[in-house]
Amino acid sequence: GLLMRKFLGARTILGQLVNAPGHVTCGTPCGGPLCLQHLCTPPLIPHTVYAAITQVLMHCVDWTPILSTVMEKSIVKSANWGSLDQNQVWNIQRPPWHHALVQLVTPSVVGVVSNVLRSVPPQPPAKPAHPSQLSVRLEHQLIAWTLQLLTGMQEVVDMIPLKVIHIAHKIQTQVPPNIRPAGGHVISQLVASSLYSIINSRSSLDELNDRPVTDGQWDMLIAVAERLNSLNETHYDSHMKTMTQKIIRQLEDYEREEELDSLDEYYDEEVVDSICTALASQLLATTQGQHALLLIWEFLRQNMEWLQEALDLPSILTHNTESPVPPAQLSFLPTPPMYNPLIYKDKFIYTTMNQESLLKFKCESQWEKVLNKDLGLPKETIISLIKSRPEFQKDAILTPAQTAAVAKITPHLEEPEE
Repeated sequence: GLLMRKFLGARTILGQLVNAPGHVTCGTPCGGPLCLQHLCTPPLIPHTVYAAITQVLMHCVDWTPILSTVMEKSIVKSANWGSLDQNQVWNIQRPPWHHALVQLVTPSVVGVVSNVLRSVPPQPPAKPAHPSQLSVRLEHQLIAWTLQLLTGMQEVVDMIPLKVIHIAHKIQTQVPPNIRPAGGHVISQLVASSLYSIINSRSSLDELNDRPVTDGQWDMLIAVAERLNSLNETHYDSHMKTMTQKIIRQLEDYEREEELDSLDEYYDEEVVDSICTALASQLLATTQGQHALLLIWEFLRQNMEWLQEALDLPSILTHNTESPVPPAQLSFLPTPPMYNPLIYKDKFIYTTMNQESLLKFKCESQWEKVLNKDLGLPKETIISLIKSRPEFQKDAILTPAQTAAVAKITPHLEEPEE
């Protein structure tokens, strides 16, 4: 439904969420005995729903101006430009549209941050005879690491999605003169915000490093992140301008594309259903895509009456008949961040599963039901998925809760006697 009627569904939802208040929070492990952090969905808030819909547009629509076409008008109408100022790189309370664009840029900058992380020693420079000497030495190091980030980005500008560069370039023409993005352009502000978001997250740095970062490394990297708030200084200005020019130059290779044919061009319901299934499989091939579909499903489940009224369509999902009047406000009721550990991209691309049962699945008490329930996968595949998890490997180091869970599940994984 998001891609039908010239993307009317996506436009309507994003237009409603574009200026929604709320603090960007991170998803946390659900605490289940077999939970892995990357398998827990982010919280259901306007920012994550907005980002989920942009993920759908990015993965499913092969048309460079798609984000500009769907998002630009509502962004300009909201006139919420403050987060694009170079002095606001540190401020993670960005509007949902800004948060979504940062999320789309972030995969492009991860490798650059990883390279800088390898250059940072476990501890700050040894204490010198006079405290001022340490200050000078460390300051030189911090400048060098910041410059390494900027020069590293110059080498990977072709990894930044062209769709994001396109909408950033369109937004740039609308930004008021009192707002000065880092590097003089919206796309550079998005890059700086992405770098800051990764460096400012210790858990993200731990994942990028061979081992957890030390307290000393963390302190120094936080100091590097703070320098991303002053990229207009002499040390960095020329490097920022060079990076910005290289990014914008990517648009020179973009030839104006004809307007994309949407799903409205197809009239056969079976053809449309087949195309939608294929597009869903594309999304399910990535962790971000899996999270996006689950978030959108939960959002629609809670707001189907509102969406039905807004689009003048019959209900896509069964709605609550006890409240026939569509709600005036969108609902973001908190739900437990449970996520089924059986979803893995390499096993899930060509299968169908009951997403509702996955969301409600509680791993500590219902394993036997899962193994005996039709989830769209044969029992052998489910058992194979579970056996491949690190908790079931020989000599695995487990918490008491994990040990109890593994002991309970293991008998169900044995091959039946012939």
